[in-house]
Amino acid sequence: MSGDTIECLAKSAITAPKITQTKAIPLGKLGLDLIIESKRNTGKTTAAMILALETVIARTTPQILFLVPTAKVAKKTQEFLKKIAPHINTQYFTSENHIMKDMVLLSDCQMIVGTPGRILEHIQEGYLNVTFIKLLILDELEALN
Repeated sequence: MSGDTIECLAKSAITAPKITQTKAIPLGKLGLDLIIESKRNTGKTTAAMILALETVIARTTPQILFLVPTAKVAKKTQEFLKKIAPHINTQYFTSENHIMKDMVLLSDCQMIVGTPGRILEHIQEGYLNVTFIKLLILDELEALN
C-alpha cells in the first residue's frame, strides 16, 4: 500500500489488516475481479475502500463507484470514506436527495456511493459519465435487487 493510504488508515485507527483484507487487497491490486464473501465485520468493505484509495488519481471525475442497497448504507459508507480519506471528494446519491443537488455534487466528485436506482437514473439522464470508472464495488450484494 502507498504511504498515503497507510497514513489515512492510521488516522482512522485502522492499524492491522484483517484476514479478509490480506487475501483480497493483493489480488485487487493486480486488477483481478473479486467477489469477497465473508461474515459481518470481517473487513470486506474496508478492503474495498483500501483498493479505492489506491486507485483514485488526481482527476476530478468519478473513478470509483460503490453500489449499496439503501440510503442508510450509502450515507454510512460515504461518511466512512470521508473519514479515511478526507482529501478525496466522495459523495453519496440516493432518491432522498434532490436531483439538482446531485448534479452539482457530481461535477468534481472522485468517489461515488449510491443506490442502484439513483445511479442508473443519473447514467440514463446523462448526468453521470462512467467512462473513467476504474473500480466498481457492489457492497452488501445480497441486499441489492
